[in-house]
Amino acid sequence: MTASNTDILIVDDQPANLNLLTSILTEQGYTTRLALDGEIALRMARHQPPDIILLDILMPVMDGLMVCQKLKADPALQAIPVIFLSAVADTSKIAKGFACGGVDYITKPFRVGEVLARIETHLKMSRITRDLEAKNRALEQANQHLQELAQQLKQSQHEFEAIFNNAVVGIALSAPDGTFERANPRWLEMLGYDADELNQLTLDMITHEKDRETSSMYIRRVQLGELVQYRFEKRFVRKDGSEFWGDIAVAAITDDAGNLCHLVAALTDITRRKIAEQELKAFNAKLEKKVVERTVELQHALEREKEINDLKSRFITSVSHEFRTPLTIIQTGAEILYRYKESLNPEREAQHLQSILKQVQHMNCLLEDVLNVGQIERDGWAFNPYEIRLKVFLEQFRMEYHAGGDANRIEFHYHGTDSVAIMDEKMVRLILNNLIDNALKYSPPDRPVHVELYHRPEAVTFTVRDHGIGIPADDQKYIFTPFFRAKNVEHIQGTGVGLTIVNHAVHLHQGDIQITSELDQGTTVTVTFPQKSPSRAAEPTTTED
Repeated sequence: MTASNTDILIVDDQPANLNLLTSILTEQGYTTRLALDGEIALRMARHQPPDIILLDILMPVMDGLMVCQKLKADPALQAIPVIFLSAVADTSKIAKGFACGGVDYITKPFRVGEVLARIETHLKMSRITRDLEAKNRALEQANQHLQELAQQLKQSQHEFEAIFNNAVVGIALSAPDGTFERANPRWLEMLGYDADELNQLTLDMITHEKDRETSSMYIRRVQLGELVQYRFEKRFVRKDGSEFWGDIAVAAITDDAGNLCHLVAALTDITRRKIAEQELKAFNAKLEKKVVERTVELQHALEREKEINDLKSRFITSVSHEFRTPLTIIQTGAEILYRYKESLNPEREAQHLQSILKQVQHMNCLLEDVLNVGQIERDGWAFNPYEIRLKVFLEQFRMEYHAGGDANRIEFHYHGTDSVAIMDEKMVRLILNNLIDNALKYSPPDRPVHVELYHRPEAVTFTVRDHGIGIPADDQKYIFTPFFRAKNVEHIQGTGVGLTIVNHAVHLHQGDIQITSELDQGTTVTVTFPQKSPSRAAEPTTTED
């Protein structure tokens, strides 16, 4: 091989290095191809394998060590010499380079004489290795043929009979056309025939129809002298029609003139191995599927974690704002009471005190929401259902809301008999408080909020309906997510945890919550609790979400 027909692939992410090496090598008559990264280099090598590769160790995305590993893993490319390019003589990286298949290295800055000497040395070594391998293969084939001939000449009839009859593999002798002439006991046992029956058959006749064409092709090539021997795995058919997998090796026996006299075949039953291979293949396929599924799950988990972190950031910002406003009002009211107490009349003093108390109550509600969400995520809520007389409960709840100053906006309606239901009253109050507060908050002050309670033997249903701003359609799937707030409520105070709390309380009752909403038309929330017999209530439990 001369320099003019020597193909050198240079891989470096620095164009200056590629240009320098190209200049050095083309002056010597070498043909060069250039690649700026590992992926390009692999594609170029697979498309047209070069005679030698100069490979930079430090490259982005895929470094030289990984590129070398991929080259050595490819049977078509593994024999190509790889010389690493390194900025410094880093012994650890150089050692790794040799470990993954590199044959040499050249340090930067490049010295022309060293570059040319190392390339020529390894090109010569590669040529010598290929020549030796070709000669060795030829010698092995010749030697194997000579050994077979020597064995035939030396082997006595007695030794042949002993081996033939006691072999653990099946052995058979056939005429050149494949008709059986003789078979040992193991062969007859595997096929289920006696000697006379087998002698009426050929190799093709005991071969499964799906493998018969390949089997016939091998026999024809032996008959034509194209093959001295062959070996492959195929399916056989027994006398009773059952099938088994066999590994068969067939060799030609010729006379002194080279004419084909017999075919000798050795057969091993490999059915168990084939079954194991099929099971292993199925297991690998199942494992790969599991890996893909797990990868998808992890990707979803990462996306979910990012989403939660984003929502928590929004929550912190929202809560900070929510606390700042009442704290400012409390501070202002307290300063007025402190500085102007003597000049304030009782009515003004009471107004300031009432304003402070209202803001304190508002902050307590915010803290209660935060604590509730924390308890849900940490260890769940205590669930204590017992019998409640629904009509009395709704009347008490209505009076409490009227006392709070919202009597004119909320319309309560009860449908059903005055009977009992099994529920956790504290949680039901929490559900209704959150739903009604949302309805009031997101509705115009002149529009009513409708609260309906339906009591049927099999279920209790609460419906809260408003005529407010509604929830955007693309936000509705996130409304139960902690800290989530729809994009059309950013100007309205809130933390985004109310519906999370409601949803958890509903699920503890093994209930269902449905929300229908339309922008600028309003929202309807329907909560349904299934009912058991009122004769006994469930024992108190603590349920983790």
